Amino acid sequence: MTSDAPPAERDLVRFHRYTYWTILACGPLALFIGLAFLAGDRSDSTAPLAASAVLMLAAVGLATGALWAFLERAGRKRIGRLVIAGWAVVAAGVGVGLTAGIVSAAWVLPAALLESARILRDRRGRYLRSSVRSCSVFAAVGIGTAAVGLGNVGIAIICLVTVPGAMGGVIGQWWFYETAERLDDARAVAGELAVAEERLRFAAELHDIQGGHLQAIALKSQLARRLVGRDPDRAAAELEQVEELAMQGLRDTREVVAGYRKVSLPDEIDSAGRVLRSAGIQTVVRADAPRLEADAERLLGLLVREATTNVLRHSRADAAELTVAADDGEVHVTVANDGSEAAEAAPGSGIAMLTERFTEAGGAVEAARDGHRFVLTGALPLPAEERP
Repeated sequence: MTSDAPPAERDLVRFHRYTYWTILACGPLALFIGLAFLAGDRSDSTAPLAASAVLMLAAVGLATGALWAFLERAGRKRIGRLVIAGWAVVAAGVGVGLTAGIVSAAWVLPAALLESARILRDRRGRYLRSSVRSCSVFAAVGIGTAAVGLGNVGIAIICLVTVPGAMGGVIGQWWFYETAERLDDARAVAGELAVAEERLRFAAELHDIQGGHLQAIALKSQLARRLVGRDPDRAAAELEQVEELAMQGLRDTREVVAGYRKVSLPDEIDSAGRVLRSAGIQTVVRADAPRLEADAERLLGLLVREATTNVLRHSRADAAELTVAADDGEVHVTVANDGSEAAEAAPGSGIAMLTERFTEAGGAVEAARDGHRFVLTGALPLPAEERP
């Protein structure tokens, strides 16, 4: 079953699912370890052991429920009630243990899960500081309990070693997911900004072209309207010029829309590197372009622009390379990225248009995909004076 969601969004959904079940799996693991500790504790009566086992099941259930409530965004109050109830059960379990004269290390991991849920609820953005403070309290309690003889040295070791690992596993896993979510949001914003920048450039170019034409058309139309009764021949001449201006404006507009106006290859290379880096893609530019004719420079610049747009819109690339080099009487422009999807390898309308134009100019366009690496290459003949 396939999804229509973008690749990056699907990856984030999978990562969220992995994070979700990894955190919840800490509950059964803590229960298994806790019951193992309880079974290893010596007691002259089975009553404290049975009561402790029931309380252990309840404590772990409440801790897992608090984590589940956090993951489901159930609300701070609900999480808080579960955490308080869990701590009450842990306290009761410790009290049962004290009737046998010992505080069992079995209660450390359920307490650590409850503290993890509390930190996740209360300390967004301050996980490290809160975790260090809580681990320090656990260590002090564990060492103090062992020092006064209420617990063996095992409880101190658990508090010093296992608690940081358990809390780090829960809180750290969620922190990783939050970081990935923020990075995905930032990358989406960078892509949108890149598209917006392209639209602004298009709007500015269109304004520059049409502003003068429309102003001239307006002035000549006003003049023709005034002359139509006094000097019909001159009015007709003015209207002919209006028609010519309108046709020229239409041609220029079509050139802008199709991308056929003069494009500077160095400007496009600079823009591509800047836009890709702003989207979080490590970009390497190797440009050693020879002197080119205007048409060749325009076509190669359009290829760079099309390739950059494809990387932003149709890939999940982490790295990209842009290379311009002359070899065997041809100039080659290559744009490669490591985040290709199958759809990117299929020539779209942009690549099809470039292929047609490059062929007319005696060159070629090649789009190739090898695994997750997608390479778009355009080649054009060098001017005669630039050939070896």
